[in-house]
Amino acid sequence: MDYLLRDSFYCGVSYGRIDIEHIIAGLGLATWKRNGRTYLTVKEKAVLAIDDLLWSRHQMFLQVYGHKTNVALNRTLQLALPEAMSEIQDLNPPRRYNQYLEFTDDFVLAKILSLCFHEKKLGEKGYARLLARRQVPEHLYELRLPTTTSAPESLEVLARRDQLANERGVDASKVLFAPSANDIIKKGLLPFVFIDKGAGGFELEPYQSRSSLYPFGEGEAALPPRYAMVHFFMDRDDTMQAADPGKNETRKEKISPSKIEKLPMKAAARTSKKK
Repeated sequence: MDYLLRDSFYCGVSYGRIDIEHIIAGLGLATWKRNGRTYLTVKEKAVLAIDDLLWSRHQMFLQVYGHKTNVALNRTLQLALPEAMSEIQDLNPPRRYNQYLEFTDDFVLAKILSLCFHEKKLGEKGYARLLARRQVPEHLYELRLPTTTSAPESLEVLARRDQLANERGVDASKVLFAPSANDIIKKGLLPFVFIDKGAGGFELEPYQSRSSLYPFGEGEAALPPRYAMVHFFMDRDDTMQAADPGKNETRKEKISPSKIEKLPMKAAARTSKKK
């Protein structure tokens, strides 16, 4: 549960703030005499805290984890890192224990970023545009899927990709897509509500019967059982090239990473001439 608080803090959003202490204090185990089985339980007073946990998790997926920029960056990195590791010798898969310890996210990204700035041949790679030039892919479309859809490459998704490619006059391979889905309420994993009857007696009731997220008892929840959508996006250089190939080449020449180091020297030269 702590990941919600941590991600909320570092993302600077108000979603994901939950009362972990209250939830933990309310959890327990109880063996029901009716069938002799032991169940995970929650005290009646902590039910609303768990409701808040489920709602906060839903909001984090909608606003943070499934945000178009986050999904696009994760997908681009997923495609770029294997290519970078195949071309950069220092990024060969570690073979020893101490190499695994050193092979952190910071090490990998710092090595790629350094080479993007200093190696001319890497200047126009996809990961160079993403990491060195901070060029986030252009978001094209957001497709919400039925909560029962499990296959990200459904016919509806592929048809939408082809339509977006035709509208921009590019090959369908230029339009990337990435799914974002998660089970908001996982069936069978909600605890029973522990009802203290006094004198050591108790009853266990289904969580849905006491939850504010289930206004109709054990029927359909107020939250959707599954969050599912697909984001479509394109590399910004591909977008500009489709619009005007000539401008794209000019833009690459102006902001090529191999020339970034020379810019401060030119600026200093102009300053000295003015003096």
